[in-house]
Amino acid sequence: MVEMIIFAPLAILASMGLVTLEGMKRFLPGWLMTHRNNLGIILFIIFLILPVYFHAQNGDYQPNSCCNLVNTDDITAVSWIASHVPADSQILISVQAVDNQIAGTDAGIWITPLTRIRTVQYLITTKLLK
Repeated sequence: MVEMIIFAPLAILASMGLVTLEGMKRFLPGWLMTHRNNLGIILFIIFLILPVYFHAQNGDYQPNSCCNLVNTDDITAVSWIASHVPADSQILISVQAVDNQIAGTDAGIWITPLTRIRTVQYLITTKLLK
């Protein structure tokens, strides 16, 4: 919540523009008017130092669980593939179509770059029948 409050003045100042801010010096509060020569330093502290400080206090430096596409099981599987599967093999991997482009759905997309073993991409919606 604090981080959102700190960026509210930034949004207001950005919308006003620096030219407008310069012209509004006569409307600044008395305490700020006495420090108008230091206005740049005050703005720097408010908009750069304080957000960094609050983020350092409350920040969560762990990756988001939505973006963990590879885990230790995948690394173990790729290592096993590299040492046990013949180089001329082909491995079927799952992909999906996103905006008319093919995107991998799991760590299978890393098999070819890491092992040089060819992969064959099948859409995740493909029905594999006998």
